[in-house]
Amino acid sequence: MRSAIFFVLLLGSALCIPPTALAQSTTVAAVALFDEGRAAMQRGDFDVACAKFKESNRIGPAVGTAFNLANCEEKRGRMATAWVLFRQVAAQMNPDDPRLSVANERVAALGKRAPRVIFTADGRTPTDTRVRLDDLELASASFGSAIPLDLGGHHAVIRSASAPPRTLTFVVAEGETISLGLTPPATHQPATLAAAPGRTQEPGTDAAVGDGRVLGLPRPKATLLAGGVGAAGLALGIITGIVGLHEQSVADGECSTVTRTCSRRGHDANQSAKEMATVSSVGFVFAILGGGTAGYLYFTAPTGGRSEASLGAGGRW
Repeated sequence: MRSAIFFVLLLGSALCIPPTALAQSTTVAAVALFDEGRAAMQRGDFDVACAKFKESNRIGPAVGTAFNLANCEEKRGRMATAWVLFRQVAAQMNPDDPRLSVANERVAALGKRAPRVIFTADGRTPTDTRVRLDDLELASASFGSAIPLDLGGHHAVIRSASAPPRTLTFVVAEGETISLGLTPPATHQPATLAAAPGRTQEPGTDAAVGDGRVLGLPRPKATLLAGGVGAAGLALGIITGIVGLHEQSVADGECSTVTRTCSRRGHDANQSAKEMATVSSVGFVFAILGGGTAGYLYFTAPTGGRSEASLGAGGRW
């Protein structure tokens, strides 16, 4: 009986807490999280900053917090997310808010910079096809439309009742639009495909992933392989060049420029010097090709870069 009375008293006390006290607690928590987010932004720790801003805005929604969250998401390369957030912020701002022009500028800029994916269907695509793009479920009405994405890697699972599920993995870079075909491959083709940025994924093809498959190898391995070929070619060119110079010096000592005759050893050394010179040239050619290819693969690899824009963070409110 005493327990029941205590519970009733405790419940009554909770109900008697003034609404202003609850609102004040919410505001204090939201402001504290907002301040932590600002500090993390100054440190360049965008993952922590975005998490703090998001939680602050959930507890106590504020235009300034949403504005900072949008800026933070852009900084860490989530351009599509930032684009949507800036649109929402601009819609909530008063016409005389000085931040409105900045928000509209970011909406226009991110609309051009955000990568997109288009899922294409044709007459062979089952009518019940569905696409699970990361955490987003897409139906046929979405096919053919450019869906904005954040930078980096994504995966899409394609399902229909008449075909086994397929997974398309791909990486998108800033400003690019890729097209992925939804037509099921022939039954003998593998169910997992990789899509190359900027190209249409044809059924049953083994395309390259955007972060880079080259001749069937991941870009990092292809880069190392090309670099290894270049290094081996350089070593071959230097070693055979040195040997050739030695053989040429032997030939010069065994041959007479007056009589234009050579001893047997001089003749052999001269022939060996010519062969070493040819091999050395071939080695240097491989060094140039391998090194150049490795450099190209390294410097053209997608970086999943972050936004370079710098915005005034503004206040929480």
